[in-house]
Amino acid sequence: SHPDQSVKNVANRFLSGSSEIKRIFTAYLKRWCSEARRELTIRRDYDEFVAETNQMFGLVLDRIERETEHLYPLIRRLEGGEQKAA
Repeated sequence: SHPDQSVKNVANRFLSGSSEIKRIFTAYLKRWCSEARRELTIRRDYDEFVAETNQMFGLVLDRIERETEHLYPLIRRLEGGEQKAA
């Protein structure tokens, strides 16, 4: 609801990115976790499981980095704060 279109664009990108990560993670869980048995199902494709798990961690790390470098500084600037993240 910010009047500046560039701020709205940043917010929309982060919101759509969250939706995409959620979609990918849901597919990951469906493939590798048995909800009925409450266990992982990686016996046959261990190497593929490790590769997809590394990709998931990469997505999360990338998201955290983008939030830290772009989103949080923007929010601090809009709120008039000059605090730096540790």
